[in-house]
Amino acid sequence: MTETYLWQGVPNQGYNKYGKGIVGPGSKESLNGAVNFHAGAPVGTKYPVTDKSLITKIEVLNKPTKIPNRWGKKGTDYKMNRGELRMTYGLQDIEYMDDRWKLPAQAKGKTKLLDQAGSVEPSLMEATHRDAQTGEYLIGKFKQRGAKFNAVKDANIGVTIPTKGMTHVLTSEAVKKGAEAIELKPGMVIAHDALGVYTPPLATVLKKNKPVTDLGEVMAHQLKRFQKIQDTATKYVKEGHITQANADKYIENAWKSVTKLGNKVQKLNRIEANAAEYASKGLISKANAGKYVAKAMQPITTLAQKIKKFNRIQALATKYAKDGVIPKEHAQKYIAKAWNIVKHWAKKARV
Repeated sequence: MTETYLWQGVPNQGYNKYGKGIVGPGSKESLNGAVNFHAGAPVGTKYPVTDKSLITKIEVLNKPTKIPNRWGKKGTDYKMNRGELRMTYGLQDIEYMDDRWKLPAQAKGKTKLLDQAGSVEPSLMEATHRDAQTGEYLIGKFKQRGAKFNAVKDANIGVTIPTKGMTHVLTSEAVKKGAEAIELKPGMVIAHDALGVYTPPLATVLKKNKPVTDLGEVMAHQLKRFQKIQDTATKYVKEGHITQANADKYIENAWKSVTKLGNKVQKLNRIEANAAEYASKGLISKANAGKYVAKAMQPITTLAQKIKKFNRIQALATKYAKDGVIPKEHAQKYIAKAWNIVKHWAKKARV
């Protein structure tokens, strides 16, 4: 699958501005249920970032707010609701700004102004504007009203695992050709970066990411399992062992496991966000809030440990069998035993 780029700016407001936008009908609801994780940063980016020109200040609004749009001729101001985002960037060149800002700035001899903007969709911004480690799966911080924090401007690449309601991706190439939006199929993920939005091969996403959290470990494991089933099914079709219709069924069923875990992630996000909100209101202590979150995460934490152990056993058993240290049959038994333990804990974690 080739990379196809979307409209510049779609991660902010474009999804509902161009009709079909990034996804099909019910897009906002679908995006709110999407699973986002951080996939990387530009080569050479050093953390923590101290350069103020790279920092975006983000606030989750707790009351309706009007935000002046500085960009474009007679720019439309943002009318933001509770729960939507206000972002304050560093100093920006006034050359392309609205005359409302450009002319007074020029009169004072200024060439740059502090820029701010609004975003209607926290779920997409969650994937793109965040000082996160590669492979770190995101929490619901963008859902906590009144929350204020810093992020790295246009430095992150976020990946969204589509939910059932996310049906299409509208690319700039498709628009130029007058074509329809790309239909999202099992295994297709949406990536967001400073260039826009595109649909990279899942193999590329997995290759470039190393999980750094327990949740990330489990999600990466599920995605790798799916990719293996997808590759095997595709191979068998080419060799004539199964029909394309049967292959599609296998792939679709395998993808359901990924989306099932996605639903689990969203549930954990809600628990974490609610615990933080109750603690901020003094309804529970911060210690108890932490305990609730840890208890909810415990099955995932244990499963992640079993997956890591399985990966080690599989790697060693395969190596020893290849080196002739143990028979191939013994290696397969060790791997199968470790895999059964993973399946047991996956069932307990309900993923």
